Amino acid sequence: MTVVAIDPQNALKRFLPHGREALIKGLWITRLTPGSSATGYVHFQPGSEYFRGHFPGSPCLPFHIVLETAHQVMQVAILSALSDEERAKFRPLCWRWDEPRLADQILPNEVLKMFAQIRDPQPLALTPESRGIKVIIGDCLGMKVVGEKRVFTGTAYFSLALQNKIKSNGV
Repeated sequence: MTVVAIDPQNALKRFLPHGREALIKGLWITRLTPGSSATGYVHFQPGSEYFRGHFPGSPCLPFHIVLETAHQVMQVAILSALSDEERAKFRPLCWRWDEPRLADQILPNEVLKMFAQIRDPQPLALTPESRGIKVIIGDCLGMKVVGEKRVFTGTAYFSLALQNKIKSNGV
């Protein structure tokens, strides 16, 4: 597998089907091995909307934002292996997280480094004959940049499904 050069600010827009509003603000993908792994960094600024109301006077990042950061980095690792045409046909669906754990709070002005690794990277070989579904399992590890303290671990289960096989309720 080859590490590729990417534009860290635009990798999310290029590879993810999310609207701009749903992307983690400030998440930069800094290392990418298509179909195998991705690394992203996000600096959670003190005035960030993510901290608003989450413990006024003692703010910390909500767990679901950490989980969504891991989710988006993993999707970049998966979808970067597909051509633009294939990305238009298939949608990644995260249907399970095994033992997602947050070991420490992420506070304002801290930087989170998220690493996503697909367990068994293989050519995706998605075809309509395969019923349009491919299951992909990957592990995520989140670290605080200062002190390299592990703050998040979890295993994600994704399916790549043909867009026309997804019902309106998402399954």
